[in-house]
Amino acid sequence: MARQLGINLSINLSKIDKSKITTSKKGEKFINLNGFFSLDELSKYDNHGSIQNTKEKDAQTMYCGNIDIFWSKELEYKPKPKKEQSLAESFEELKDDIPF
Repeated sequence: MARQLGINLSINLSKIDKSKITTSKKGEKFINLNGFFSLDELSKYDNHGSIQNTKEKDAQTMYCGNIDIFWSKELEYKPKPKKEQSLAESFEELKDDIPF
């Protein structure tokens, strides 16, 4: 059985180095990005990994996005912590149970 991951990519387009965008023969725009992620630990921002806009060996690394794992098949990964519910959300759930 194949091991699979479902990942979400969030890219900050403002951080893309426009000089790295290439144009195909058909006039379509492309950019090559590198993604690195960990199944075992989260970053300090609770992401599984990062997306980088650097290909050259000695170039400065430009982080332009995040990677989050939301699903897996045949692989274990550390899930993101659940968001704490706000007091307003908690109250909305409770008010339906109030008899008056």
